[in-house]
Amino acid sequence: MISKKGIFVFQMFAVILGILIVFLGLGSLELLGFSFEMQLLLCAVLAIQFSVGIFIMLPVIGVKNENLAIRFLVLTALQIFSFLSISLVIAYGDVEHGKELLLYYLGLFVSLMIFQSILIIKAIKD
Repeated sequence: MISKKGIFVFQMFAVILGILIVFLGLGSLELLGFSFEMQLLLCAVLAIQFSVGIFIMLPVIGVKNENLAIRFLVLTALQIFSFLSISLVIAYGDVEHGKELLLYYLGLFVSLMIFQSILIIKAIKD
């Protein structure tokens, strides 16, 4: 039988890959105006960012204790700080089509945060 932690890791990786593939598919339509390489870079950064988040939450999946809230707050804070730092680089750097790129990045980030929170809550409730 597969453990709760194994199911959680599989679901998170599947959601991360699924959302990134959908956004890369939308970006490949070339309606947004920025390069595909920049999209790949942002998707790679988000994949790393949310994959690290899996391993921050993994020790408390299936265990009922007070460290759950602390780990969830640390995870959310780290992800938001990294999002803001990359947004600053895009906003103040010499990036072509910066506004469109930031909106694309924001959409990716928010959708991943929503699905990550849903999966964490689901894994903890079971």
